[in-house]
Amino acid sequence: MDTQQLSRDLGSIETPVRQKALAALPAHLQTVPRTSYKRIAYGLFFFYYHSDGLTNQANDAEAICGLFTSLSRASFVFFARTMFEVFKRLWHRIDYHRLNKYLGLVKDVLRAVYKRIRAEKSQLLFDYWNKYLCAKLFGDDKGELSSAGPVLRVPVHRGRAVRRCGLQRDVEPAAAVRARV
Repeated sequence: MDTQQLSRDLGSIETPVRQKALAALPAHLQTVPRTSYKRIAYGLFFFYYHSDGLTNQANDAEAICGLFTSLSRASFVFFARTMFEVFKRLWHRIDYHRLNKYLGLVKDVLRAVYKRIRAEKSQLLFDYWNKYLCAKLFGDDKGELSSAGPVLRVPVHRGRAVRRCGLQRDVEPAAAVRARV
């Protein structure tokens, strides 16, 4: 299955098609070039968009988070960055009723990212991800918070995810401090 078809199947409104595409995704991520990650991330965004019911959403979020364990270190960082960039770009498409489920997904994905970083035992990777997360993902190039994307609650979740994973105990997310001002 090529990347374009897989992305379309991930965003399908039919549940069996989406589930089949999600099952094929880990093997596909091993062979696909990194330039195709953006298309897959778009598919995952709409995959979760069509996920209804708390049990299904929890299972789907767990499956999405499980993708990070099957990738190499470089591919993991690139895929996580790409996924968050796509989510930030499409954040305005989320309607009021789906907003909480997406915030939950972002929280779960952040937790999975930090667990993977902890498993790698790399302070360099941790520092890089924190710098990238604060400066590029939730803000502009200067590190200031932007109004686009999951800005209001996610930096607080990021701090909790860092503390729960035991990477740094005294982390006060800079973005959360700026959000309170």
